Amino acid sequence: MKIASIEPQLRRFFQWYNEFGYRWRWFLVIAPLIITSFLSFGFCRLTVLIVDDSFYVFTPIYARWHQEFETFSSLWPLNENKFLRANLKDDGNLLRKQVLDEIQRLNQWIMFNKLIN
Repeated sequence: MKIASIEPQLRRFFQWYNEFGYRWRWFLVIAPLIITSFLSFGFCRLTVLIVDDSFYVFTPIYARWHQEFETFSSLWPLNENKFLRANLKDDGNLLRKQVLDEIQRLNQWIMFNKLIN
């Protein structure tokens, strides 16, 4: 029983590659430089291609919500570094039931322009 070995095929491949590399050495130096410089033009579009939001990645390009989102963003821009700080007069915890109920009523009034008693 003869056991097949991959070593002779690898030896022949590397022998061929060695001869090819010796004959075409300038091609193997210049071609990667040309290909790299050509493919690096993709970095010019990098700002257009970077999308962090999964909604943009997994929805159609001309979906209706894109236009609605742009309109909403232009009318009410979101600044995540700007926030309102709330202090209680008695230096208590903000997570008390009456404070949370008041916040919920305010949120309902903002969303639906009506008070919930």
